[in-house]
Order: sequence, then structure tokens, then C-alpha cells
Amino acid sequence: MMPQSAWLSRVALAGSAVFALAGLGLAGEVELGQKLQALARLLASPTAAQIDQQGAPQAQDKLAKARALKDMADVARRQGKIGEAEQQAGEALRLVSEATVLASWRQAPIDARRARYRDLADGIAAYRDSFDEAARAKGPAAARLLDRQRLADLLAKADSHAATQRWDEANAALETALVLVENATIDLRNNDTVVYTQSFQTPRDEFRFESERYAGTFGLVQQRLKDERLAPEARRRAQSLIADAENQRSQALGLAGNGDYEKASRVLEEAQKRLLDAAQALGAL
Repeated sequence: MMPQSAWLSRVALAGSAVFALAGLGLAGEVELGQKLQALARLLASPTAAQIDQQGAPQAQDKLAKARALKDMADVARRQGKIGEAEQQAGEALRLVSEATVLASWRQAPIDARRARYRDLADGIAAYRDSFDEAARAKGPAAARLLDRQRLADLLAKADSHAATQRWDEANAALETALVLVENATIDLRNNDTVVYTQSFQTPRDEFRFESERYAGTFGLVQQRLKDERLAPEARRRAQSLIADAENQRSQALGLAGNGDYEKASRVLEEAQKRLLDAAQALGAL
């Protein structure tokens, strides 16, 4: 079995690689090919193999979906459907990133859990610095993409748990915070054409925004599902709502693949509502 320190380093490197790819804003057939090659390397990496073997079920599911989307993107590219392939490749990259965040550390020794806490805190600080730098360049409206009060609450919760050596709970709070700040940063860097008052220049811009909003909420809900203290009825209701949301998201991706971004955004908004209902059922809101 790989030492936890090595596993942690590989997760951190994989997360950095995914973020770097997301920040490139790649477009066009040549650049799409480069993105798909990089995605293939990530999906075949030791980090992905470790998640497949020992990761949380939610992380394994995300990798499986990322692989399926990568295959779909390859087919779309061969058929000349570059826009569809770009959408699928971008979604696959987000899923790989989320899978590394969701990788389970519940069985790790105390020292590894403490190290995980420090690395998560460092990662959050790095993403927050990156967000602040980009937001300063884009103006005050862009800064509102990050829910700073929610972030502060999560960090305070993590600090409180860490003070009593409750590393699982502390790391769960930091993992949720990392998803929050990571998605805000990627949203800010990738959506240069979005008008940040949430009016959009094109239907495709709106769909991209809704996709990333969905990904952030999905990460939050998956974190809450890891809590073994959840009431069975709350877990069942949330899982049913999540299944409905994922079905709607699949429909939205199909519509977007056919170029109907306006209708795809409406379907994805409904999926987001299902996720918010799931988050409320789990006590995350």
C-alpha cells in the first residue's frame, strides 16, 4: 500500500495540475487535443489508480464519470463537434478535481490526518490568494463570486474541531471550504466573457456558469453524505434528490451537446434546485 505521505503529495499535485488546466481557457481543435491528452494522463495517473483502489465511493464515481465524458469528448472531436467536445472535456476535468478532494482519509493515521489538515489549509490559502488577485483585476462585482462568509464559517468550524483533535470533522470542513474556493476561482478565471451581474453575453456562457455552480453544490452535498451520523431517512431523501439532479444534469449535457444551451441552462437550474433540496435535507444549508 502506498504511504499516506506519498498519496497526499500525489493528490496535491493532481489537484494543482487540474487547476492549471482549468485556468488555461483552452479553445480550438489543437488546444482541445492537448487538453484531452492531459486529461488522459490524469485519468491514468497513480493518483487516479489510488482513488480507484482505496478512495471514497463518491470519488470513484466521479472518476468513472470523468472517463466516460473523456470518451464522449474523443468521439465528438472525431466527428468535428469541437464545442461539444470542449464542454465534455471541461466537465471531466472538474470531476477529476472533485475526486481528488473527496478522496477518503478516514482510515489514515492521526499524523497523516493532521498533515492533511495542514495541506488543505495551505491549498485553501493558495486558492484564495489566486482568487483575490484575479478579482482585483476584474473589479468589485467579480469578488462576489466567492461566498466569504460561508468560507469563514467553514474555516472557524475546522479550527474548532482541530483544537480538540477531531481531525476527521476538521478535514471534512476544510474539504468543503476547498471545493467552495476552488470553484469560485475556476469560475472567475474561466468565465472571462460572463458579465458578473449574472447577465450573460451568450447562452453558452450562462450554461458554463450553471455547470460550475452545480459542481460546487454537488461537492458540498457529497461532503455531507460522508457524515456517518446522518439520520437514515435524511440520507435516503438526499440520495433520491441527488439521483434526480444527476439525471437532469445528463439531460442538460445532451442538450448542450446539440447546441441548445438556453434550454440546457433551464434544465440545469432545475437540477441545482434538487441539489439544494438535498443539501437542506442533510443540514448543509
